[in-house]
Amino acid sequence: MFLSGCSDRAPQTLTESPNASPSSEEEESETDDSPATFDPDGNLIESDADINGLILPRGVERTRTAGLMRVYRLYAPIDKVLRYFGPRLMTTQVDRIGGGAVYRNAIPRGVVGGEIVMDVSILPVGPSVVRIEITERAPLDLHPPTEAETLEKARRDFARIE
Repeated sequence: MFLSGCSDRAPQTLTESPNASPSSEEEESETDDSPATFDPDGNLIESDADINGLILPRGVERTRTAGLMRVYRLYAPIDKVLRYFGPRLMTTQVDRIGGGAVYRNAIPRGVVGGEIVMDVSILPVGPSVVRIEITERAPLDLHPPTEAETLEKARRDFARIE
């Protein structure tokens, strides 16, 4: 038996345009053909949506994009969403906020080479409604400049200003 979620709303798929509203006939057919959001054990199932190696769960809806930030909505209990993302993110900085969490400077587990560091916040916004925000961060410099290089750059910058 498949669980279809814990709300009256049908599972949604990743969408680019959250303002598009299908007719009730289209909506009904999408509900019948949409893949299950949860497995038989009640865990979220991976989708085909991939953000730099982080696979999003089925049912996410993109609500906003601004630069390197993407915001999604998911109709699922917060504990199931945290259980989904927790093992998929590697970080030592996890801040618990209310019933949710923010994973700072996280790297998707299993990505080798070219990892993109990201902040992922997973916060409840209502009963069984979760807001997921993924913000890519500038890559960490593995070879920072030496003190002498930093001083020389500062001298050049100050010379240009004068």
